[in-house]
Amino acid sequence: MAKKFREQRILEAVRQRFMKSLQNDTLVFWMQRQAAFMNRFHLSDENDVSGMGPIRVEIQANNLQDVIDYVAPPTVKGKPQFRKDLKLE
Repeated sequence: MAKKFREQRILEAVRQRFMKSLQNDTLVFWMQRQAAFMNRFHLSDENDVSGMGPIRVEIQANNLQDVIDYVAPPTVKGKPQFRKDLKLE
């Protein structure tokens, strides 16, 4: 998924949405179902009525800030500021 966000050049939009959706150890976001079927990732909201409705994605982890930094690092002029290694336990 992180690779697709980079290819589509939507890192900052993804990061902003993730940061708004972060609550304690849970991150919830929605993606457009039809776009995902075509191997594209478009963020949506839970009220999206287009097509077959959105896909709800929920991630629970103790280190969600690290997950966000890995998937969608901060950018300047569209370029990631760093590459975060993610250690999964």
